Amino acid sequence: MPGVSDSLTNPVLPMTPLDHTLSAGLLGFVVHPWFRKYLSKPKTVLLLMLAGLLPDLDYVTRLFGRDYYYNKVQNLFLSHRGFFHSLGGILFFAVLAVLFYLAFFWSREKREEEPPTAHKTLAIGGLFVAGGVLHLLEDMLGPDGPWGGLCLFFPLSESRFQGWSLYGWYDFFLIYLFMGVFLLILILYGVARFRPFPAEKRERIVMLLVAGAFLVAVSHLWMSPGYPEQLGIKKAEKVWKEYQLSILPGPLRDFSDRAQTVGMKTLFATLPNLRPQRIATAMAVAIGGLLLYLGFRAIKYLRFREQMQDRPRISPVRTFLLTLFLLVIFPAAAIGVYSRSNLPPAVTAEEVPVASGFDYPVGEKKGFQQGWNGKNEKGWYVGQSFLNPFYHPGEDWNGKGMGNTDFGQPVYAVAEGRVLFAEDCFHWGKMVLVAHRLPDGRSLFSLYAHLKDISVQAGSLVQRRQQLGTLGRGYRDATYTAHLHFEIRKGNMAGYPVTFWPRTLTYMPFSGVTNRNLPDWIREHYLEPSSFIEEHRIVGAKQAKKKGKKRSTAASSVVESEERPLPDPVRAEQGGAGKPAVAGERG
Repeated sequence: MPGVSDSLTNPVLPMTPLDHTLSAGLLGFVVHPWFRKYLSKPKTVLLLMLAGLLPDLDYVTRLFGRDYYYNKVQNLFLSHRGFFHSLGGILFFAVLAVLFYLAFFWSREKREEEPPTAHKTLAIGGLFVAGGVLHLLEDMLGPDGPWGGLCLFFPLSESRFQGWSLYGWYDFFLIYLFMGVFLLILILYGVARFRPFPAEKRERIVMLLVAGAFLVAVSHLWMSPGYPEQLGIKKAEKVWKEYQLSILPGPLRDFSDRAQTVGMKTLFATLPNLRPQRIATAMAVAIGGLLLYLGFRAIKYLRFREQMQDRPRISPVRTFLLTLFLLVIFPAAAIGVYSRSNLPPAVTAEEVPVASGFDYPVGEKKGFQQGWNGKNEKGWYVGQSFLNPFYHPGEDWNGKGMGNTDFGQPVYAVAEGRVLFAEDCFHWGKMVLVAHRLPDGRSLFSLYAHLKDISVQAGSLVQRRQQLGTLGRGYRDATYTAHLHFEIRKGNMAGYPVTFWPRTLTYMPFSGVTNRNLPDWIREHYLEPSSFIEEHRIVGAKQAKKKGKKRSTAASSVVESEERPLPDPVRAEQGGAGKPAVAGERG
């Protein structure tokens, strides 16, 4: 995929988190006079810095690896320019900040000088909105990148707004400018603590420093040649870096060049290779340590509160219980409820009809290579195959018309069976799970995900090639470009949720599944769809007899092959059909 090979040496943030944080902090020094009734200056500055940084939580997609990060599919849920880089995401963080304040810091016991609660909550929410809007504005001044711009009004609209490309993925000048002014202001406040300094004069100096910094930044961007994104990321990065270094003094130029090269190489080499289980373990240890500390405070408070002269306004017991609920009970309950809601019902073998054979889920009955795909009669192909990438447990089917031309095309049951699940699931979209039974009694499950519409109900019997629904784009038809995610699960997957994704096992510290042995685990629980279907177009003696005496020999050989165990998943992996997979974790 274009651009992937360049990622090891090129940064990919329109403005680094450091720039966003410092510029929001400078804004905090300026706006504090309007918030002094509600928050101290350090709190105002810190809240704005946090608000300016939070949208880059979208950046955690880097953990999924370079290929996924550069996925051309505009994944609105997992893209760096996703939900958190929208006005909806900004309001989401503002609401969270207000709820956090009410949960952990609000008390009925008010001091006389305290402002009304409603005013303080509005002030906190306003600061988070201001920091987030500043972040979006700064990103709008940069290039579009592989995301195609900012989806400012998501989820109300998927329209993307193009950037102005006034600067590149980084700007050395702005980094040093904001950092220098920020440190200068901190030094000014530090000196004022030890030497008499009129507060009014100090605030006036701070205002002038911040205003000067932003004016210099605007002038710098206005005079810059801009980021030549039309040249492609490799050439554009080279041109932009040469310009950036040319306007810096000699010693600073050499330092910046080395720091940027070493820093980005380290970033790209480290983050994609972090072991999820170690991250999960570290988070568990951190949460456990926090709960132990808060629990000790709560016990101490309950034991000695009668002897305390200055009781805390916020009960340590309340803080401990809220933290326990938010970090442990609520996430566990949410995961449990979601998984349980997606569990298919158990069925007996007698309730599932015997499959006469298997066909492909899209295309013509005689094969997927031909048939209408929404644009032409050239058929379909496997856009992302089994175990490519290593965590992919199925196949992603696309029409050869490319793009979203296959959106709304029919999706068929691969064989006779009983529908166990037919519902809309978060992120996945509409899903159908069908149980099948082979003549030898073995059970299988076929899964059809990211559908636009569903035309069957749970519990109903379906015939081979019966339409189950139409091909879609995932949850609310907004998660992916149109494709069908198709899986064939073995019988040992009967107790798993429909939305189960094998890679989640690598995040569990005690699962025993790692990125290294995950493909083996998938082979034990899934079949390669194309190979299995091709080898099981006809199953059972009844169908073989219909071929007549002329083809009796060929039919009997098929029956004999069905009496043997299923094909070895390793051989099935090597015999995959379709075109090479598109890079990226597409579910």
